[in-house]
Amino acid sequence: MKKINGNYVNELKWQKITPLIEEIIYEFKKSTPSNIYEYIKLSWCKLEDLLTKENLPEETFKKLNIKYRKIIEDKILFGK
Repeated sequence: MKKINGNYVNELKWQKITPLIEEIIYEFKKSTPSNIYEYIKLSWCKLEDLLTKENLPEETFKKLNIKYRKIIEDKILFGK
């Protein structure tokens, strides 16, 4: 398990998480899937895979997973 600090989380956000979310939203807009909720679920799996590969402490993993799942869902459902 990695030792992390605020700088590491910031780098993770800007170098990996934000590009993933942008790709997810781009693909959603490009293809407009018939089952939006299934697409959201698959998107959450991609996020979880990314976070798992980072070998984060459990609490950090949970916080980031919840935070960015909500962002993905809001962007897909409400365009926020």
